[in-house]
Amino acid sequence: MKTWCDLKFWGSEEWEIVNKKLDAVEGRFCPGRESMFRALEEAPYEQVKVAIITQDPYPNPALADGLCLSIPHVFRAALSPSLITVFN
Repeated sequence: MKTWCDLKFWGSEEWEIVNKKLDAVEGRFCPGRESMFRALEEAPYEQVKVAIITQDPYPNPALADGLCLSIPHVFRAALSPSLITVFN
């Protein structure tokens, strides 16, 4: 059974370039590195048919949870600002 770790990208020169750039700007973007690839932990590789990768401008770092157009459960009484824009 394949996993996300099996993708050739993670060992590629491209990933090394991306990784170095992310290290250089650590703390200036959200979500933080610890949550950036959270979707890969939440979604089993063999069940994913399509991946949507966005650059979502979070108005508040506390809202960035690492999942596309999502916000942490504590804020779930409301939709994320980006998702409101999608629905409108």
